Amino acid sequence: MRGYVRKRGKDVYQLVVDLPKDPISGKRRQQFVTVHGSKRKADFELQKLLMGTKDTKTRSSTQSVETAVTEWFERVIPGLSPTTVQGTRGAYGARSCLCLESLR
Repeated sequence: MRGYVRKRGKDVYQLVVDLPKDPISGKRRQQFVTVHGSKRKADFELQKLLMGTKDTKTRSSTQSVETAVTEWFERVIPGLSPTTVQGTRGAYGARSCLCLESLR
């Protein structure tokens, strides 16, 4: 996640934090917050916002890497060309079988 501080007036700052794209429309999303006070206070508030958005992105999970990669691939398929999907499925399928057999 990225963000920045924009000065809006005397001792007034606007914090702008980029959020993940909208999953349905694919449009950019941003969060805007106004802070009254010093630039230092605005920077501190921006760091708090950025840490808050990072926490929502991470998660602990007990699922396997293979399951996670497969779920990810199924989510990105709509944005890929058919030949890319076919080639990636073929390459990933061959490699994952070899890697998983070596772990057993």
